[in-house]
Amino acid sequence: YLNDSGLGADGVTQIRGDFDDFYQVEAQAGQVITLYAADYTESDLDLWLYDADGEPVDVSAGTGEIEQLTIPYDGVWYINPYLYSGASSYVLTVGVGAGLQQAGVPIPGEVLVAYDAESLLLPDINAQRRHDVEHKLALKQVGGGIARTRRLRSSPATLAALDIGNNPRLSATYAQLASKPDLRERWETWLLAKAVAREPSVAYASPNFRVQASATTNDSFINYLWHYELINVPAAWDLTTGDPSVIVAVIDTGIIADHPDLAGQLVPGYDFIADPESAGDGDGLDADPTDEGEGSNAFRSGNYHGLHVAGTVAAAGNNGRGIAGVAYGTQLMPLRALNADGSGSSYDIMQAVRFAAGLSNDSGTLPAEPADVINLSVGGGGFSQIEQNLYNTVRQRGILVAAASGNDGASSVGYPAAYNHVFAIGATDAQGSVTSYSNQGIALDMVAPGGRMEADLNSDGQPDGVLSTYYSDGTPEYSFLQGTSMATPHAAGVFALMRSVNPALDNDDVEALLQAGALTDDLGPQGRDNTYGWGLINARKAVAAALDAAGGTLDIPAQLGLSTSSFNYGTSLTSGDVILSNLGDGTLSVSGATVSDTWLSAAPQNVDASGLGTWRVRVDRGGLAPGSYQGSVVFGASSGDRSLNISMRVASETSGDVGTVYVLFIDADSQEVVAQAVTNQNSDYRFTQPNLPAGRYEIWAGTDTDNDFFICDEGETCGAFQTLDSPLILALEANRDDIDFSSDYQIRLPSVSAVTVSGRDALARARR
Repeated sequence: YLNDSGLGADGVTQIRGDFDDFYQVEAQAGQVITLYAADYTESDLDLWLYDADGEPVDVSAGTGEIEQLTIPYDGVWYINPYLYSGASSYVLTVGVGAGLQQAGVPIPGEVLVAYDAESLLLPDINAQRRHDVEHKLALKQVGGGIARTRRLRSSPATLAALDIGNNPRLSATYAQLASKPDLRERWETWLLAKAVAREPSVAYASPNFRVQASATTNDSFINYLWHYELINVPAAWDLTTGDPSVIVAVIDTGIIADHPDLAGQLVPGYDFIADPESAGDGDGLDADPTDEGEGSNAFRSGNYHGLHVAGTVAAAGNNGRGIAGVAYGTQLMPLRALNADGSGSSYDIMQAVRFAAGLSNDSGTLPAEPADVINLSVGGGGFSQIEQNLYNTVRQRGILVAAASGNDGASSVGYPAAYNHVFAIGATDAQGSVTSYSNQGIALDMVAPGGRMEADLNSDGQPDGVLSTYYSDGTPEYSFLQGTSMATPHAAGVFALMRSVNPALDNDDVEALLQAGALTDDLGPQGRDNTYGWGLINARKAVAAALDAAGGTLDIPAQLGLSTSSFNYGTSLTSGDVILSNLGDGTLSVSGATVSDTWLSAAPQNVDASGLGTWRVRVDRGGLAPGSYQGSVVFGASSGDRSLNISMRVASETSGDVGTVYVLFIDADSQEVVAQAVTNQNSDYRFTQPNLPAGRYEIWAGTDTDNDFFICDEGETCGAFQTLDSPLILALEANRDDIDFSSDYQIRLPSVSAVTVSGRDALARARR
């Protein structure tokens, strides 16, 4: 948390201010540092990087939510979040990989400017400022008549216009950079962007970045979609990205149609919430499936559950922003049957299913074309023969239905996933291991990535949640969530890809392929089991099976694929699993694994005769000094070797500390806070709440970094039992000692193009 003098919430730093934080890290070349500012519309945070000698090496000084730098070489580094103005909490992450799909190095002296409306010139509101800035710039148009590039001519007048001489802190930085002219020139370019951005009629200003071509799709956050790599979605895209004639119905809380990643992806939908009060839109059934975004939940100004699910299925791909859906070439049919709190009735859901299937329903209307796939990221009902009969009819019409197994951590699958002819989908983490919240049982068909927010197993610096489309305060963005609700649209998206190459594929065909092992990678005990069903869905394998069933042929060379390219073992994990598969056609054999260091080992765990399947990679910290370690495992294969990068730390005596955590007990019906517990590192974050009245509760926990008496603000930790996406309602009638859940930093990403960073969100919050 940083604040200027006199700004921010009441607290120990409000009067005097707190302008800098410093973090010492031992980091490796290529690791990406990312700063997420919480209240960036009211503040401006920058990011500096210093070497072990305290010399400045790099700076990111934009005006948006995100600042990002890359570690240039292995060593000890000092990371410096720096306050330019205002007051804000922030989250700082360090991870491997390319980070955001954006260019991070500005072209010295060049600023890209976007104007409000059709304005082309800055107004003459301040002649001296215009002389110092505008008249020192050579203009060249780069397209459209609105976007322009401005070139800075470094001079005393220009520096004065950037407020460097009048600001002691900026002046000190300027002097410190005297021996580093290239870095100072880049920093001046950032300051120029800040100065131009403050001018009236300027909508946005940023440095003009150097850009280069990106791999796979060009979507901004493609590098954070670990869940696609896990199930070989990019390899499936070599065969198809989906056909526009294939429609996936998402029955959920509705969508926000103007989200840029849904543009062009929608067919007409419907709102099936019959109760006007519950609907929150002033009426009952209507043709507008918009998520109203207002719930009674104390923590949520909007749920946007359906928007998140829809994005995973078919968010637009290769549009230079955000994410890409699993089947981004297909279309979405948004059907609203849950209110903003994520609750609803079986009846409303049934009406939405009937509409999606082209059956008569209470709306009195039918879609122009019925859905090919139905996604039901819902649960909580019991068995009903009426509902079972409906899914029997849907199956007869050739429609595939995927439903969430449930987030109760139970030994049985919930409804509607447990119905016959509905594919029940459980959730895994980034290593393909089943999550603690995922319902298991005899009705489970398969698992897909659902996420585990408290982990960063792939070391990308982000929580291992599922990243997808979101919305807040009128702004489209992207959010990490976890749950079987997030796993289900991965399966629905793969079903849509299968229907794209084989339109005749029906429920019975998919069931037969599933039981033959043609759609999944087998995990756990050999064959089907109650933990993983038939295994983890494999998009490339499933599409190839559908194409083969249609009589098609492949002409793609055999290629070894890994379910992840990197593992992060942190300070406590000792083993992890990687799934090896064939991403091409023809035969492939794995000859073995070679490790780079003695503290690493790899051995087959559940593989076929070719060596494909699950391999277990272990680390041994015994005898190693505290510090950060990097290694690799190279898998030898007849098609060529593939390498798995390993990150691991040996901890010192100091453990992590997120500060004071407030645990709130919320009445599930009134959404009032009934009681509060306080915990911290000294108690190992254990909590107790004696004499809690019997009742139905949600349990939430979070920090209050900015001391405003609300937890779960952006830049603070937040969590709920068992998942933040769908808190479990506990009927407390006796003592419980099994309440264990995580409170993690929630990161939201703005809706931006691949070379621009801006946007905002405020996570739902509650007063403590």
